[in-house]
Amino acid sequence: MRRDTRCIALFIGDGPFSKKLQRIFTEEVARIEAPTPDIRVLGRGGDISAVNWDLAFVVTPPQAHVDVLPKLWTEPRISSAVLRPIWVEKPFCSSGVDAHQLVSAARRAVFNPTFVDFTHLMDPLVEVIAHRFDGREKKPKMRLSTRMHHLPYQPRSYMTPEWDWGAHSEAMAQRLGATLDEGELVWPTPEPLYRVEVDPPAVLSTAWNPDGKGLQRGMREMLRYVYGTPAAMIEHPNWNLRFAADVTARLEQRFGACTRA
Repeated sequence: MRRDTRCIALFIGDGPFSKKLQRIFTEEVARIEAPTPDIRVLGRGGDISAVNWDLAFVVTPPQAHVDVLPKLWTEPRISSAVLRPIWVEKPFCSSGVDAHQLVSAARRAVFNPTFVDFTHLMDPLVEVIAHRFDGREKKPKMRLSTRMHHLPYQPRSYMTPEWDWGAHSEAMAQRLGATLDEGELVWPTPEPLYRVEVDPPAVLSTAWNPDGKGLQRGMREMLRYVYGTPAAMIEHPNWNLRFAADVTARLEQRFGACTRA
């Protein structure tokens, strides 16, 4: 798409986090001096097939992803020659069974590249550490404190705190090939989220600073796909559904069900 073209951004889900993403996305579009986006929002029960879009954001509870994503991948308005990126809020879905079903559906569909929002992986230091240990037998150790330090945690009826924050820690450990120590669940606290035992020591916490750096970097990935050359970016693990499915399986094995009975 040409930089002077107005993009249509579809947000599926109309809760507070959807509104936050809409604001950040609009700010990032302005930053690259592209036209103000046409934002369209679908709430519960909205008909995806009735809306045209250039990129989509799935901001629904994870239990809904198994139904929503296949509709975006096979949406009849989309030509296989003109693929459109999709952002999915983590976790990828709510069970290992659903993760397997989604990976299988993506193989059968006219697949639109899908970015799973593991925002902590957008910290550039993650790639530095990962490459430092590529091919080595000795892997880094990661001490996790699953903490939120810019707001008091808001409990979600559709997801336990362990799944909410564990999605980030499991993705981080998987990307680094790290040994993941058990962490605490404490809100709020000013301390960093992750400490990685390397030389020199590394602290990974930038993604959840108040300026939303991780979310902004993710938005830039989406916009580079819409306005730029996606081939150079698609190798990032956030675009890899098998990676996201493996994280989901680890979450279920470690913490049990996504929601408490």
